[in-house]
Amino acid sequence: MSGDKQYLTNLSKPNNSSSLECGVDGITVSFQLLIVIINSIHLIILKKLKQSNKSTALHIIILMCIVDIAYSLFNLASSEFCLPPESIHHCLRGIMKCLWSATATMKYCILATACYDRYVAICHPFRYSTDYFLSHTTGGLLVMFVLKLVTETPLFITLLNPGCATQLGDQQSDVIKIITTHYAINEGIWNGSCAIIILTTVTLVLRELYKMRRGGERAPHTPDTSVLKATRLILVTVAVFVCCLLLPICTEAYFLQRGESRSKQARRVRMLFDSYAVINVLVFGAMNKDYRSEIKRGLRSCLPTLAISPDGNHPTSNNSVAPADNPQT
Repeated sequence: MSGDKQYLTNLSKPNNSSSLECGVDGITVSFQLLIVIINSIHLIILKKLKQSNKSTALHIIILMCIVDIAYSLFNLASSEFCLPPESIHHCLRGIMKCLWSATATMKYCILATACYDRYVAICHPFRYSTDYFLSHTTGGLLVMFVLKLVTETPLFITLLNPGCATQLGDQQSDVIKIITTHYAINEGIWNGSCAIIILTTVTLVLRELYKMRRGGERAPHTPDTSVLKATRLILVTVAVFVCCLLLPICTEAYFLQRGESRSKQARRVRMLFDSYAVINVLVFGAMNKDYRSEIKRGLRSCLPTLAISPDGNHPTSNNSVAPADNPQT
């Protein structure tokens, strides 16, 4: 992602770096904390929903929520806000940076997994098994996370090597060129592979849904309502993610033309991309009635003085007087 080259340069110059140059200031820190708080509440509600709903789509949303929380925590932990720029924290910041990068890649991997799941459910329903998906998804993603960390090893070793680290301050040094090239290739392979899977499976799913819509009742394999709702949720989630990914790219191109520093660009771009973690919560809440009902039940338990009706339209006080034509006994 944009700004990683700048991050490596700042990491090697602890005495001259600033929170602005590292892309971390009060606004950025507050935004990351907001993401953690919102998604923590989101995760609690999702866990309650999962007790009565074992769908794969809900399982995917829970995994996304966990990754978003970890992403923001590692982002904060790798910043000067948590680890001041002294040499004693150099190793810890390098570890947190590698974990943050691996977690960012997991966003793509989870979406690719979700799209493949919907592809099998829609295009090959007789080969689809919810139990198989639920029992293998988490373990498979953990394996991919470990593999991503392994591919980050050259970057981590370079950061730990004092001789190499001193060269990171020079943008034209061989070390910074090698690290930048390795990072670009590594991210390109991982994210590019996920993008191909997402694009291919989404295209096939949309084509199959179009064929079902044209065929109507004559369609040989029409999925039930729950499968269609889960598919619609995943497709909307992917669309939101793509928008949150393309918007920063366009924004960065705009500020590049204006000649602004890369550190300022990195901060803006990263915040626009990170906004996906908040928008995703709003999208899920808007598309899931049970989720909204769970929020209302939570509000009733937190605010016992309010009696919120199940439809949420007419909140009333528990101490209100009963109507005259319906006296209480």
